[in-house]
Amino acid sequence: MDSDFTYYQATVPKKAITLVVHGLNVRPDAMFPIIEWLKQHGSDTCLVKLAGHHENSIPLQQVSFAAWESSMRKGYDYAKSIAIENKLPLVFLGYSLGALLGQLLLSSPEKPIAFDKQILLAPAIALRKRVNLLRFFFLFNDLRLPSFTPEAYRANKGLPVKWYKVVFKMNSNMRKGRCHKLNIPTLVFIDPKDELISYSRLAELCRRYQLTRYELVALDSDVRTGERPYHHLIINELAMGSRNWQLMTSKMRDFIFEH
Repeated sequence: MDSDFTYYQATVPKKAITLVVHGLNVRPDAMFPIIEWLKQHGSDTCLVKLAGHHENSIPLQQVSFAAWESSMRKGYDYAKSIAIENKLPLVFLGYSLGALLGQLLLSSPEKPIAFDKQILLAPAIALRKRVNLLRFFFLFNDLRLPSFTPEAYRANKGLPVKWYKVVFKMNSNMRKGRCHKLNIPTLVFIDPKDELISYSRLAELCRRYQLTRYELVALDSDVRTGERPYHHLIINELAMGSRNWQLMTSKMRDFIFEH
């Protein structure tokens, strides 16, 4: 299969096709628990593997938005063709950076993509003010910053400063795009104590761009597990706790498969 994505067949009769995109410095296979859940409930899944996050990737310093966009579009084109062939809805599920990438391409005035529904996990479209402190390091283009992603999930020990520049630029460009295109049926899951993403800024973004078809779901911030080092990590039951996982998957089941 193409090195930019891997396709997984549902283990029961399929009712949907889901395009899944991981977060910044998160290994693509960290999304496997969600992929397994989707397969078991009736969705084929196309996992996009962004440049710089897998073994067959280009070197870290060569990674750019164009490389991420290329991987995303290849996965999208393949998943879209399967959805059309089977007359099934195409769903997007993005975590953090993956969610931002999806929204940027949805709102793009050139070569926009389209989904029937989408699920955003801690989407990097409403960064906390403290994240702007990273801009100080933009003066040192060759610097590599240590990663706070837990070792069990991370793709690299450190990230080039230019990657963070790309993320900020993507955020800015998304807001310059056709944001009305984002107003499709959307579930957004966020821990209000997320260290990187602001719940209140997400709510403000929905108001500003009249995203009336968005539903923001606040997870329980008090849930604690041995593998939950921080609140931004909401991609499996071990990381986010059984209560939050049950809430998220219950809403996902109704959202994707019950209508």
